[in-house]
Amino acid sequence: MKNRFLPGLFSIGLLFFSVLFFNSSALAAKPEFSYVDPNHILIVGDTLEFQVIATDNDAGDILTITKEGPGEFVTVPHTSPDTGFYSWVPELTDTIGKYGIFFYVNDGTGNADTASVLVTLVFADSVIVECLEHVDAQTTVTVDIRLWNDETICGWAIPLTFYNPLNTDVICDSVQWSSTYWSNKPNISSADIYNEDKVIVLYSAYFAGDWPTGDNLLATLHFTTGADWDTSMGVKIDSAFYPPTNFLELVNCGTGIGTPMGFLAGGLGTWTTTDVPEIPSTGITGFVLAQNYPNPFNLKTSMSFEIPYECRVSLKIYNLLGRRVNTLVDGIMEKGQHTIFWDGTSSSGDPVASGIYFYKLTASDFVSMKKMVLLK
Repeated sequence: MKNRFLPGLFSIGLLFFSVLFFNSSALAAKPEFSYVDPNHILIVGDTLEFQVIATDNDAGDILTITKEGPGEFVTVPHTSPDTGFYSWVPELTDTIGKYGIFFYVNDGTGNADTASVLVTLVFADSVIVECLEHVDAQTTVTVDIRLWNDETICGWAIPLTFYNPLNTDVICDSVQWSSTYWSNKPNISSADIYNEDKVIVLYSAYFAGDWPTGDNLLATLHFTTGADWDTSMGVKIDSAFYPPTNFLELVNCGTGIGTPMGFLAGGLGTWTTTDVPEIPSTGITGFVLAQNYPNPFNLKTSMSFEIPYECRVSLKIYNLLGRRVNTLVDGIMEKGQHTIFWDGTSSSGDPVASGIYFYKLTASDFVSMKKMVLLK
């Protein structure tokens, strides 16, 4: 009995050792990006440079860092931690907008980590206005006007048109100046709306005090679509030639001369947002939380996300005070892409008020939050 027991015990031990040996990758430490700056503003003509650093507690692992998206990326071999240097010098032909840059690190044993960077590309001294797109009929929607300037501004003239001959059932209700405008209020200013001509004119001049440099919200336009509005067709907000300003310009305080704007053909400063690049063909994907659509929304909106493996997921809605409004997901979900809808109600089923809300995704150790606007 004893002699038969020892070989059996040896076989069980050998089997246990084999399982550990052949599944050592499951016990291996996961490489991680210890440093990636997630957001950058880049002016056309300047150079963007930053480091990407990945670490791994397994000293014997050889890490490989790759990049998808615009710009150049060079890694320094045989360093600890592993380091890469990213750089991008955009050309005048590059489209202004938001670009997703994706970094991927693999330790050679099947363990990986991902990181994404959002780069906002702009022209120096320019005006950015979004388009009237993905809007329902008989809906009120807001559009922001932003100024991007690398020198202080002592005045501007911004005539805008929101005309599409195939989709005309829309009016501009009002122009709401931002807090930046009020804290740096010009001596002369006007916000004129000409709905018959589909034109909005903003202009100002400073006798004392300047518009600050950087990315600043100038004003918010409030539009309302009518019953004949074509929801499948958008309207681009473009620059216009319209009195009393006649043309669009920003005036730099140092020179007192109006500077030309960086326009895109067919649309004034229309954002072109590139998708975060797909993960390299290793079969391993990262966590991604997309912007809800439509946004702003009236009756219902969708939130999409991707998880690289089965894990516990929660998706919760919060108001501006940080109070939880609703829990849309709370449980184990399979690997892959998922889309969840929210109808603008609380956990008790009651409709919530118009305003700004946040949706927060927690999946494994990944946490991401985005903003959305409910308009009724």
